[in-house]
Amino acid sequence: MLPSEAQRKKDYFQVSIYKYIFDCMVQGKVTPTHLTHHTKLNPEKPLGPSVLRHAQQGGFSVKSLGDLMELVFLSLTLSDLPVIDTLKVEYVHQETATVLGTEIVAFEVREVREKVQHYMAYWMGHREPQGVDVEEAWKCRTCSYADICEWKRNGGVLSSTLEPLAKKAK
Repeated sequence: MLPSEAQRKKDYFQVSIYKYIFDCMVQGKVTPTHLTHHTKLNPEKPLGPSVLRHAQQGGFSVKSLGDLMELVFLSLTLSDLPVIDTLKVEYVHQETATVLGTEIVAFEVREVREKVQHYMAYWMGHREPQGVDVEEAWKCRTCSYADICEWKRNGGVLSSTLEPLAKKAK
């Protein structure tokens, strides 16, 4: 069966992030140096025999991860790819490979940027954590932090959210 609405929203965001990063690669805003720096990859690392064989079969002469990345990024930035603002999410049964459903998602760059900024604010320490929406409370069953979760303890509200309400009530 198809995933819940909450899970589909996560999938839409995920494919939108992929598209955003891909577009930045095509436009030269993300470079091999950016990628190796942020992922802590070693561009000098030699490629394995199967990758080397595959590259040679394609007519490419590469020896290291950095060589391969330069080739991929160069081909992206020199290509004349069309702008695609409609994305497709396909749900496939893991055992039978039967397509369960397909969703078409409109790409909205402003919405993606806003969501990324919202999530990054937490990871950068600029905002407090937020509990999940009520329809996603099932996630609490497998959460490693369920025992100490302030959101769960307060019935789906963070105490930092309660404090201003208590002050207003006085």
